[in-house]
Amino acid sequence: MHSLVKASSAKRGLKSDPLPDDRLSWEQFFEATPHMIRFMVHYQWPQDHIDMFGKFWLNIQSHPWHTSTDLFTKKALLSYQAKQCCIWHYSIRTPCGFSLAEIEEEVLKRTQDELAHSSFNAELSRMQVINNANMAHQS
Repeated sequence: MHSLVKASSAKRGLKSDPLPDDRLSWEQFFEATPHMIRFMVHYQWPQDHIDMFGKFWLNIQSHPWHTSTDLFTKKALLSYQAKQCCIWHYSIRTPCGFSLAEIEEEVLKRTQDELAHSSFNAELSRMQVINNANMAHQS
């Protein structure tokens, strides 16, 4: 059984709140993963969970998309990682528990599509606001 640490306790001493996983830069993600493994060991997580996360993060970091210059592919890897970790934590004590070790390519592609769609919608909304402001100014 692994130890849980309250978020308020874990944050003590930090200069600012930690970034959510899906908002990390690629470099921050690379830097964070060994620290997470050390914390897991320190708080006595089961070895099979530590191994699973290690393999999962290695697979994310070595995925073919990690070298892409496309805005949404690297972001999709980080977003996928954050969402899957969250789902794993919620499901761990249920009959639906699963391993993160292997990347589900279809889910990753869907994550990329969702990011592109959200970005398009945000840009469209921004353009509509600007257009409305211009129309009001011309009246």
